[in-house]
Amino acid sequence: MLAHLRPMLNDIEEAFKIAIPEASSFFRDRREPVERMLFAAIVRWEVKRALRRYEVSDEATTRSIDYELDDVSNIGLIISCEGFQIRILKAREARVPTSGSTVRAEFYQHNLLYESGAFLDIAPRILNLVVLWETDYVATAALSVACPKREVVGIAEGRRTVECYWQQPITQPVVALPEVPQVERLEIIGSELDEVTLLEDAMEHTQEAEQEARSSVRAIGAASSNLSEIYKGKE
Repeated sequence: MLAHLRPMLNDIEEAFKIAIPEASSFFRDRREPVERMLFAAIVRWEVKRALRRYEVSDEATTRSIDYELDDVSNIGLIISCEGFQIRILKAREARVPTSGSTVRAEFYQHNLLYESGAFLDIAPRILNLVVLWETDYVATAALSVACPKREVVGIAEGRRTVECYWQQPITQPVVALPEVPQVERLEIIGSELDEVTLLEDAMEHTQEAEQEARSSVRAIGAASSNLSEIYKGKE
C-alpha cells in the first residue's frame, strides 16, 4: 500500500522541507515568539502551494493527475486519489490528534466499515489515512502515515485517544533542538490545538444551534395552531 502511495508521500515530504523554514522565518524576521497556531497555518499554506507546484492539482483545474488537493476551508489539507482520502494533520505527542468534532470523528471511524462488511455493496471503496507532521519549529519536520480506526477513552489515562490499525514513519523523528544561541532564545507560545479542528467544532455547534432554532419555530407554530383551534371551539 505505501509503495503505491510513495510518489504522493515524497511530494508531501518535499513540501514540508519548504514549509517549515518559511514559517520559522516569518517569526524570526519579525523578532517575535513562535505562536503555534499561526505557525501551523503558515505551514499548511506553504505545503498547499508546494503541492500545487509538484502538480498535485486542486479540483478546479482540468489536468488529469493521480492526486487531487481538495478545496477545504481554513487552509485544510485533504488529498484524494483513487481508493484513498488523506488528511494532513499536526500530530499530538507523535500520534493522531483527537477529533473534537463529529466531522473528524466520522473520518476516523470510516475504516470500521471494512470490518463490518458494510462496504460490500458500496462502490467505490475509500480508505481514510492521516499523514501526521511534527516539527522543531526551526527547519525540520517529522512525518508519519496512519490508518485510523476509532476514538477510544483510555482506561489508564482516562482521556480520549485515536486507535489506529497501523502507523508507519515516512521520515526520521524530529531530534532535539540543536544547542545554538539562536535556538536557545526560541520562544514558543500558544496552544497545540489545530485550528482546523476548532473550525469544524464551531461549524458543528452552529449547525446544532440552527437545528434547535428550527425546532423551536416549528414548536411555536404548532402551539399557535393549537391555540387557534381552541379559540375557534369556544366561538
